[in-house]
Amino acid sequence: MPLAHSAHDASPNFGRPRRVVSIPIVTGENDSVAAARGILRPICCANKRDGSRLISHVLGGYRLSVLIVLTLFIALLALAVPPVLAATSISPGTTTVVLNPPERHARYNAPLTLTGSVTPANAGVEVVVQRTKGAGKRLATSTTSSNGTFSIQISPKRVESLVARVPAWDSLSESVTIPLRPKITSRIHNASAFSVSSVKISVKPSEVEGTARLTFRRKGNIVKRYKIEVINGVGRRQIVMPGPGFYSIITEIDAPRGFALSKTYHRIRVTARILDINQKGRDVSGLARKLRALKFYVPDYGNIFNDVIRDAVIAFQKSIDLPRTGFMGYKDWKALGNAVPMEATQKGPPNRIEVDQSRQILIKVRRDKVVGVLPVSTGATGNTPEGVHKIRWKALATRPLEGPGRLYRTMTFWGDIFAIHGWWSVPSEAASGGCVRVPLWGADWLYNRSRVGETVIVHS
Repeated sequence: MPLAHSAHDASPNFGRPRRVVSIPIVTGENDSVAAARGILRPICCANKRDGSRLISHVLGGYRLSVLIVLTLFIALLALAVPPVLAATSISPGTTTVVLNPPERHARYNAPLTLTGSVTPANAGVEVVVQRTKGAGKRLATSTTSSNGTFSIQISPKRVESLVARVPAWDSLSESVTIPLRPKITSRIHNASAFSVSSVKISVKPSEVEGTARLTFRRKGNIVKRYKIEVINGVGRRQIVMPGPGFYSIITEIDAPRGFALSKTYHRIRVTARILDINQKGRDVSGLARKLRALKFYVPDYGNIFNDVIRDAVIAFQKSIDLPRTGFMGYKDWKALGNAVPMEATQKGPPNRIEVDQSRQILIKVRRDKVVGVLPVSTGATGNTPEGVHKIRWKALATRPLEGPGRLYRTMTFWGDIFAIHGWWSVPSEAASGGCVRVPLWGADWLYNRSRVGETVIVHS
């Protein structure tokens, strides 16, 4: 049976008797209701002051429980992170910090991961990477893993001498030099075939100076190579572009001490238009420049595709057996890019004139070197005398044996009948009465460079 009783306490601390509540003891399965009645009845019968004191007693026990739980939580937290707390108690003289040299050269302003270790091994130890010289500016911060290793990422912009430092122990590693590979870029302003283009090379950091090399490669072969001086990180030069097509461009520079060799690759497309009479542009100037390089005589008339350029194109087409159209198409550009300078085909004195009737071109040779090629038109019936001849006499102008007109800058080579002279019309095939016709725009150039007695070789 549950027991419950109440009594009055006549303690002198209180002005009135205090009711004491006893907690009933449950002795049987059906006694829970009686126990509840035994608890609730005294409470209900108690006065208000007794009730408030009971509540204070219960809350006091609750505060004690919360305090105990907090104490246990703090103890467990301390056990969970003992290395961090223990690290501060390690003596600086017993610690070692190692910063490993990088496995590769650092690229300018590109992420580079540095690794190292701290002994004794503790997790969560702060490690700072800083410069050796100057004020030791911090570059990056990391923390160690449980085995004492760390990794840190930096983006260097110059050759650096660095150390790793543990601030908690004031321990430093040996200094490590970070070699830097400069960042090099090249830009070509214009990419028209055979035109003069501006190249700008930029190198960072700007204190890098030296000789840069710009190489054009196509199908594994070197097509062109240029050297460009770089001062204060910048190099400029005018270059002549190759023929149309895709090229790999290699830009490299031998950097000063402390820097690594820098090399970059990129592709470029060199363009060319279909050119015909009266068109203008840088590609026309490039075309004339390339024809001169191949030893075809082309006066400088700017960037206009005029009759002079057309005649020179026909001479080129004749020389390599292309259709004699007089304009530049894709096949002509491609052939022009692969062509080599003209060479003499006949043996003779160092200074001579060669007339090739099969190709309808005239080759001017001086000191055994080709100095110019002109388109010609020989006898329509094949009556231009072949063989080795000499210039018999020269005249600024003569009359033809038949028909109207004047023969401009005449140089006879067989009797007084057959001559080399300028004429207003020079077809792409043999069409003359037997003389060797050259364009009027090239007649003065040939006349002024040929002397009486010079050898003329006419062949097929």
